[in-house]
Amino acid sequence: MTHCFAHLCLYLQTIDIPVPPLATQVILEAYLQVLEAAGQRELIALYAGASGDNAVERSAMFLTSLELTADINERRLALTRAQEHGLDVHKVAVVTAERTIDRVFEDGMHDTALEQATVILRYFLGAGRVSLAKNLVEMLPREFASIDQLEERATEYLRYRQCFTIWDSLDRVVEC
Repeated sequence: MTHCFAHLCLYLQTIDIPVPPLATQVILEAYLQVLEAAGQRELIALYAGASGDNAVERSAMFLTSLELTADINERRLALTRAQEHGLDVHKVAVVTAERTIDRVFEDGMHDTALEQATVILRYFLGAGRVSLAKNLVEMLPREFASIDQLEERATEYLRYRQCFTIWDSLDRVVEC
């Protein structure tokens, strides 16, 4: 039934018949949940993109739900689909990173959070998105640098933090 209502809302929007935004959002969210439960991942970005102001958040929620079991190609494909449906992939990636880190902290899995944070930092830096990487480092707790179980990752994280601290210091010197 949600399938029918979702398409009705979208059809009415295309022929310029006003549909209450909150009602559309609730209906599309219900349909997205049906699609996720049915494993129809290829359609998630299409309907998430149609959910208006909630589109980036909804796409990020889907990517976060993939957990660590999804391989990198599946995540990349989900981001590509989001882009194909008009979503800002960088915003989706940032919100996904925030949701992933929040979720891991809620579960008390700091080791996993550190590992995922360094993967995300490498991705942002490799993609030339230095400001996004800097924002992520500022968002993460300093205690990550002292996690013993993942000493190599903790050192990597500490070096990213130090790099951005030095970068800020140099910016301040140049401004003077």
